[in-house]
Amino acid sequence: MVSNITELAEVGLDLAVDFAGFDITTPEALKTVRPGGTVVLVGMGKLYTTIDVTDFITKNKKLLSSVGGDKEDIAAIYE
Repeated sequence: MVSNITELAEVGLDLAVDFAGFDITTPEALKTVRPGGTVVLVGMGKLYTTIDVTDFITKNKKLLSSVGGDKEDIAAIYE
């Protein structure tokens, strides 16, 4: 278990799902995923954020959104 997604930077994550959506979690997820990786923003913990676009653009990372789902969808993610 990790306390911050940045601890996984060396892993080379393809995907990170940001269920929190705070102004620190989304930018850190974007920094952490591998070049070409994707962050899916679900949480709305803070409705405004600032993103360092240098790493985002030069490493071809993607930021997508999702309206979430129901309890079954969340259970399927954990499986």
